[in-house]
Parts: sequence; structure tokens; C-alpha cells
Amino acid sequence: MNFTLRKVMIGDSDFLFNLRNEESVRRVSFNQESINPMGHSEWFKKKLADSQSQIFIAEVKSQSIGMVRFDLIGDADAEVNVAVTEKFQGKGYGSGILRQSAVKFLELFPKINSIHAFIKPDNLVSIRSFIKAGYALQGEVEHPRILLILTR
Repeated sequence: MNFTLRKVMIGDSDFLFNLRNEESVRRVSFNQESINPMGHSEWFKKKLADSQSQIFIAEVKSQSIGMVRFDLIGDADAEVNVAVTEKFQGKGYGSGILRQSAVKFLELFPKINSIHAFIKPDNLVSIRSFIKAGYALQGEVEHPRILLILTR
């Protein structure tokens, strides 16, 4: 899979808004409601200014195809969220994006020991992508959340 990863920029707001509201992305999210432009704009501004959060955009031939967001939780751990546009789902990009973004994130935050992913138990495609990217399945931690962890 040929793709590049870059840090999010202010101009990515519309892409992230549209990605988050795609039916296929909402269906596997814990919050399945559509988000409104005003709420997204406020959230996006906060995330850009948040030193405890890092967002990467995945691109194929300069076209944005997905995003990965890492949020620090404590001093040594982070949580990851990922989404790929419907057009590029099922093509094998997910695990590569997860793997490469983790490398970039851990370079930026060398004190992080583990990255946690929480996934719905019925989202088997995502679970497989995380496992292929090196995350270890931990099992259900709270209904309905499956935990996978990537350790250094």
C-alpha cells in the first residue's frame, strides 16, 4: 500500500468533518450520531491546540484517505482512534496506517510505553487491522469495548 502520513493542518477540518460523518465510520463508532459543523469546528480547534493530542492524515497521491488520532492518557500511555474513508476501506490501508502512525507518534512522545485501542466487539475488520499492525488483543474490558494494546 502506497500512502503517506503527515501531521494534520487547519485546512483538514472539512475532510475530518466529512470522514467522521460517513455512514461506514459512524456505524463502527461508539458515538454513532452525526456531528454538526459548529461542534466539529470547536472540537477541531481544541485538538489542534492540545499538546496531549496528535492527529495524522493518511494520503494517497495527495488525496486524504484517513486519519489517526492519538490522545495521551497519563504519563506513559495513549489512546488511538483511526478512520479510513469508505472509498479506501477494505483495501488493506488500515493496518499500514496504524503501524506507520504509531512509529511517528512514539518518536514524538518517547515516554509513551503503550497505545490502547478500544473497539466494538463486532468490528472484526478493525480488530484484524490492529492485530496485523502489532496490537495485542486483551479482550473485553467493559461492555461493549474490546481492548488492544501496542507496547514498545
